[in-house]
Amino acid sequence: MSVEHIGKGYVKICVSEEELEDSIAGLSQLKPILQEQVMKGNGRNRQQGLFDAAELGKHFDTAIDAMTMLLAGLKGEREAQNEE
Repeated sequence: MSVEHIGKGYVKICVSEEELEDSIAGLSQLKPILQEQVMKGNGRNRQQGLFDAAELGKHFDTAIDAMTMLLAGLKGEREAQNEE
């Protein structure tokens, strides 16, 4: 992975397909662990625990989906370059 400052407070992060695949797998494994901890953290308030765990899950799903789309784009670009 590399990071490049491109101005106005923005950075460009370059990652490989392997790094994305590893990150997707890691987040997928971490999601249920953190959801369980959120449930425990809410103690006897099961309804709030379920709500918080679901909200946390949505954020993980958004990150996983974004990384999956980026990975698909990288693979599609690589395949297009191989066809040339």
